[in-house]
Amino acid sequence: MQLIWNYQEIVDFLSHPHDLVRRWAFDIIEKRFPRQFTPEVAKLVGDPNEHLACAATHYLAEHKAISFAPDILDCFLHGKGLVPGNCAIALGKMRYDEAAETIIPMITECTDFNSFMGILSYMGKIHNETCHEILLNMVAQYTDKYHWESAALCLLQHHHPDDVNFIMDNYFNRFSQEIKIDSLFKKIMNVIYASWLYEDITDHKDLLTAPNIFFEGFAKHYAYITINSTMKEDIITLITKKEYQHLITTVMFDAQRLFRSRYSDAKEIDRYHEIYPNDVVSLSLLEYFSRQFPKNIASNKDNLRSLISVILTCYLSILHRGIYTKPMTQDASCEDLMESIRNAGLDYPKSLQDRIVQLGQVDELTSALSEDLLSWGDIWVVRLMGKIGDPRFVSDLVRIVQVTEGLSYIHEDAIRSLNAIDKAGHEELLSVLKAGKISDEIDKIALLEHLPYREAFDLAERMWKEDEVESLELYSDCVAGIGDERGIKLLQQIFAETEDITAGDSLEVLSLLHDREIPELPYIHEMRRERQERQERRMRELNEIAAKARKKGTSPPPEKKSNIITFRRGEKVGRNAPCPCGSGKKYKKCCLSKD
Repeated sequence: MQLIWNYQEIVDFLSHPHDLVRRWAFDIIEKRFPRQFTPEVAKLVGDPNEHLACAATHYLAEHKAISFAPDILDCFLHGKGLVPGNCAIALGKMRYDEAAETIIPMITECTDFNSFMGILSYMGKIHNETCHEILLNMVAQYTDKYHWESAALCLLQHHHPDDVNFIMDNYFNRFSQEIKIDSLFKKIMNVIYASWLYEDITDHKDLLTAPNIFFEGFAKHYAYITINSTMKEDIITLITKKEYQHLITTVMFDAQRLFRSRYSDAKEIDRYHEIYPNDVVSLSLLEYFSRQFPKNIASNKDNLRSLISVILTCYLSILHRGIYTKPMTQDASCEDLMESIRNAGLDYPKSLQDRIVQLGQVDELTSALSEDLLSWGDIWVVRLMGKIGDPRFVSDLVRIVQVTEGLSYIHEDAIRSLNAIDKAGHEELLSVLKAGKISDEIDKIALLEHLPYREAFDLAERMWKEDEVESLELYSDCVAGIGDERGIKLLQQIFAETEDITAGDSLEVLSLLHDREIPELPYIHEMRRERQERQERRMRELNEIAAKARKKGTSPPPEKKSNIITFRRGEKVGRNAPCPCGSGKKYKKCCLSKD
């Protein structure tokens, strides 16, 4: 099979004068070539197109391209709209502390919400005294709960035990009338990558009334998190007797024992630097609640269950992170790594990911998948398949797409990994699609979009002719992604039938790629201009609301009903079904473009 566009041609399109083509090229580079760093993407930092400028900074941050940090900082200073906030976030991910003197003072001058939140995020990632002190002051001074929480969660990312005490004291003193504390606890657990455990524990409504039943279910789902039998019996007994303060103290003492054993000297702290900060915050929370038990929690059943869930989450997450200690040692075997990924949680240490990718053990990684494909370990296995990109993963990834739900994490990750498979696996993937082994329309479109071959276009065109297309937006992107010149005629037909602006965008992309003039351009440009004006007007409204909220120290008020877009509920209407308006025409010939 002959590629329609090769890698270098796509890279060259990053410099195209039209932003639609630059976006087309960037999307392909990001999804089809994730293992290959493309320095030319740096040209898009500061791009006039806001989406591209933001996406480019994110790409450079993901690839730790620190040499381009000065360019991102310059873009932060001169960008508009969403760009400065995204630049600050990217510099924070890069841990580029050299920008601190420039970025931090600007938090008092922010006129838009996104820039403010971007700088806040940066201060959470840069662990110096200045950032720490400013975040402390914000937590002490903010009266608006949303901004207080944002500052508190960024402060928590500095992983200082005293900060945990300060934040919790501040919360209970300032928001003591809060009806539910579950929201804050959930966000704190997310900071330490334990939200997956917290949500599973809080889902058990019988936690306080039948703790033995809870632990039976927990043991089945998380057999790899081993709790000492005596400790487990003590927890069950104390919950049953409602001796919650004693429970917290008991759990805290055992967590201290685990912590001291794991980090006996500075070498262990350095070796386990990826899990140490989260263990510190987990233990600090346990120590805080062992000293004081907020009264408003004990008097509210839901709050009490949330607190006990947090206590158990902190303790169990410390136990769980112990799974990563052995594979983090220098003499760890491949089996040690596979065992750790089987039992992974929401966060899987980057150092272990890199080692598995470097080893590239196809059979071993495939065998790490569970039968039901329901664990976080399965998700991480699928993600690493994409990072390795070996064509031998195709059959397993296709199987996962076939047997999992379309909106599940693992399903989406399997699609992404198939898109990232080395081109040596494209022929097998096309054969799978030709044979109809992928039946879902959205899945077929998502896979065809990143197969730049004439054969892929033939399949996409057949979908249209056989009326298999329901999502015009995704389908139009797919035709443009394949890049076949024949797609111009197909998109002209679609645009004529539907007047859909996404079909117009894709049509213009292909016409530019192949240097073809098309008569639809004036109308496409007019529709795009109207869309842009709507988006800009909406962004101004949101910034005004956020600015007023920060000035008054109150949360943004709910918008008036007239400003809320109402989405119709009900069954999805097929393109070829009778139009719901009652005209007697097919939906695609009548109201599709309006809807």
